[in-house]
Amino acid sequence: MKSIIITIVVQILLFGSSIFTLLHAQSEYKEYYEKALSFHNIKVDSVNYFAGKALDIAINSNSIENQFNIHSLILKSLLNTGHFVIANGKLGTLDSLVNFSNDNELRVRYLMLKGLVYASVGLNSEGLKYLFEAKRSNYNNEKYLNIEIDYYLASILFNIGEYSKSIDYAKNCAINNLSLSDSLGAFDCYILLANSFANYDSISHYLQLAERMLVNNENDYKSVVLNNTHALIAKSLGNYDESKEHYLKAAKISNDRGFTYYQSNLYNNYAYLLLAEQNYDSAKIVLDKALDIARELENIDLEGSILDSYSDYYATIGDSIQSFNFYKQSVKLKNEYKRIQKVQQSMFLSTVFETEQKEKRILEQESHISNITAILITVASILLIIFIGMMYFRQKSVARKRKLEVNEKTKELDVANALIKGQDNERKRLAHDLHDGINPQLGAFKLTLDNKLRGDVEKSDLTAQLDDIVKSIREISHKMYPTRLEKQGLRAAIEQLILTVRHATEIDISLKSNLNDRLEEKLELNIYYLVLELVNNVIKHADASKLLIQLLIDDESIVLSAEDDGVGFDQENITEGLGMVGLRQRVEHMNGKLVIDSEPGRGTEIMIEIYKTKK
Repeated sequence: MKSIIITIVVQILLFGSSIFTLLHAQSEYKEYYEKALSFHNIKVDSVNYFAGKALDIAINSNSIENQFNIHSLILKSLLNTGHFVIANGKLGTLDSLVNFSNDNELRVRYLMLKGLVYASVGLNSEGLKYLFEAKRSNYNNEKYLNIEIDYYLASILFNIGEYSKSIDYAKNCAINNLSLSDSLGAFDCYILLANSFANYDSISHYLQLAERMLVNNENDYKSVVLNNTHALIAKSLGNYDESKEHYLKAAKISNDRGFTYYQSNLYNNYAYLLLAEQNYDSAKIVLDKALDIARELENIDLEGSILDSYSDYYATIGDSIQSFNFYKQSVKLKNEYKRIQKVQQSMFLSTVFETEQKEKRILEQESHISNITAILITVASILLIIFIGMMYFRQKSVARKRKLEVNEKTKELDVANALIKGQDNERKRLAHDLHDGINPQLGAFKLTLDNKLRGDVEKSDLTAQLDDIVKSIREISHKMYPTRLEKQGLRAAIEQLILTVRHATEIDISLKSNLNDRLEEKLELNIYYLVLELVNNVIKHADASKLLIQLLIDDESIVLSAEDDGVGFDQENITEGLGMVGLRQRVEHMNGKLVIDSEPGRGTEIMIEIYKTKK
């Protein structure tokens, strides 16, 4: 009896010791994992060091989920540093863990990470495919998985220019994060939304929401992101003091926390603000700091961007020789970075192909185990050849059909372009005829009539009516082809148009624009007619009291928007009139994008984005 009791006590002690060891291992794992996570945006070496410690514990404790988490963190770190081939190898490790565990949530996360890897390499279509597959495979509809998938979908769609779809996923991501009280996750979504809009009100709205997320959840890295975004917006609006305040806040946090890569970018951006203030000495000092950090990080892409900023700096102070020298250095580094990226992409694709080939060879070796398997493989190969043949002919048919569609679309665009060109020429001709032909004739007739009716009080209102007719013809002539557009430029012509509309209607119309210089003549003319069409549509159909026209220009694109407080309309049940058709044709003619946002009773916002180079 005594020996039995001793045995039981020993077993209890051993069991207790095992539990203690397990809990201690889990505690150590959590500590190392959180340390690795804290260095995610700061130092890759530290991430790898603590992740390696955590991985050893996860392997020893045989925890598949913990191993998956660590490999996922290392994979994301590899993507941040451009090591796509090694990242693809990590995908193989994650795939093995998923197959061993047979856990659906891990499979969803694996598909999500696979989509992220492919998108990081530049294979966006493949990346989106795996992300959508991950979303479909989330059978339990786990909200935390949907949030992460939606964020990656929004980011990729934003990068390829699908802004409306990107906005939808980003909004879903923000809403779901808030439902889980994850304000830091919602912050990332709001920052993405702020970058997705072109008008200041929307940008300001989402930046305020992002700032609100950090009130009770301080996060240094996200504070840097927020201040940098605020600084860029303030500078674009000419608020240099506000922009400087945000840049200095972001730079201090980056310096204190060791966000070296972000710090270099901040200095580079801040230098442009100093150039705008004509503070050239300070701008040079800041650029020197940015370049030193980029070279310390051995990041040639970042170094190339900073050298390009040096080129702009020397061009601003009038040293064209130095400007050209730095421009050549910048182009050389950027080309080298592109070459390295292409090599990485080629190696990645080669690795993917070799993996597929290796798996195929293993299957072929296993097929020799029995004659039955060999026969099945033969039959499968024949069916595959037949299928490939069918797909080949089907693709040829689809390609032929697409070519016909492209030809038809090209013809339609040619006709539309010719029509727009003809309309512009006719407007110009009619404007000159009205101004140089009819208007002088009416003026001469008015003088004659004044002489004839001089002293006749009862008939003097005839000359007043004739004055109104002459004034109306002059206004029509200026709208059709304003002389101010030729002499003073686009902004002056739009301001004159707004002044005319204010006098003729009760609409409170205003203009916000950062345009100060002249544009190419044809571009100015097209944008003026777009503004004219937008204004006319509001006057005719909107029943609005206020209209805001915004014209914002940067290095890559021109964004024109019109926002009114009118009656709005149902976009699904509206028939477009000639004005809207003409608007769409002119936007297509300029290789632009047209987005309409309207609901009954909520007013209408129309945004047009025109790329300076064809997309």
